[in-house]
Amino acid sequence: MAELRAASLFNNTFNGRIPTSIGNLNKAVALYLDENAFTGPIPTEIGQMESLVDLRLRDNKLTGTIPTELGRLSNVETIYLDTNAEVTGTIPVELSNLVKMTELHLYDMNLNGPLPPELGILKELIYLYLDGNELTGSIPDDWGEFH
Repeated sequence: MAELRAASLFNNTFNGRIPTSIGNLNKAVALYLDENAFTGPIPTEIGQMESLVDLRLRDNKLTGTIPTELGRLSNVETIYLDTNAEVTGTIPVELSNLVKMTELHLYDMNLNGPLPPELGILKELIYLYLDGNELTGSIPDDWGEFH
């Protein structure tokens, strides 16, 4: 399966943890595991999927924090992690490395802390959804530079 380009498994009843071996799919451009019942943390190994353009893990039962390793996905354009109410912690500043990203969906989670000002450098970002969290502080001045 090392040649797999897309894995679309959304809207099923898969459960258990997402296997860490998922990171071996380094030619995959799309990973759709949304609308299932996956549990446990988001595997850090997803950060090894260097060709990934579209990551969708929304609407599962994932826990833990958003891995900083997602900041290595240099080709990613869309990330959907929303509707995983047990994912906690802050928004990793490493997501600001994803300069091709056009959509970031982190709503209806349990994220907290301030908004990383570094996200303001994401010039391609069109859609940013952060509603339904416990975020604090103010909106960074740099965020006025979004196009």
